[in-house]
Amino acid sequence: MHETAQLLEPAEAIGENDGEVDTSKALDWRDKDIIPLLGDVNFTAPAAVAPMPAQREIITETLLRRGYSKDEIYTMEASLYRLCKDLLTTRVDSENRTGVCSYAIFQSGGKFQLYGRPYVGMLSSRIRIFDVATLSHETTHALDIQQTAITDFMTEEDSLRDKLRGELRAYAVGYYVEDCLSNLYNIGRRTMPVSHRVENIRREVNGPVDSEGAFEVHDDLMYRIGRAGLDRIYKEVV
Repeated sequence: MHETAQLLEPAEAIGENDGEVDTSKALDWRDKDIIPLLGDVNFTAPAAVAPMPAQREIITETLLRRGYSKDEIYTMEASLYRLCKDLLTTRVDSENRTGVCSYAIFQSGGKFQLYGRPYVGMLSSRIRIFDVATLSHETTHALDIQQTAITDFMTEEDSLRDKLRGELRAYAVGYYVEDCLSNLYNIGRRTMPVSHRVENIRREVNGPVDSEGAFEVHDDLMYRIGRAGLDRIYKEVV
């Protein structure tokens, strides 16, 4: 995750009264491994939503292993480029959150899903350890998207399970980062935030964070998450 955090680049949101949109920032991002970081969870930003170079490399390697030719891969990349090249801005709207990791999903011929560049946004609590925990959570999502880049087409049920798996990882990271920093600086932890509740259930059902199957999603875990009223963590759409 350290390497992914280094890809974060502070960016300014585009205001409603900014007039003509400056696309130079997005054009600069498009051929770089950069994850825009914005200081809000509701924002309009320059659009560079296609996969980053690191993601494109994973996509190419995956398709070559699946037996696709370089010409077929080039045709797919060209189609994706045409789809994204004229986009000037991207909009993220999120409610009741302190952090968000947003990304586009592109369908390819009903066979694959390609994941675009992640955008990270967060609100400051003005308490540094809590902000670091929130940023760690969202950076974990960005890492998952960067490393996954391409998957087989998912049904709605598969997609929900995949989203929950990612949330389990992100909440575990946020929980242990906050725990470590709270102990280090002798600052009291928040009273049962969502990260604590999710991680407690995950640990009770799947075991320690470093165990095999620590983030496995199965019916019992989904039932426990739902019974606790936490299924919104993977059912809400950003």
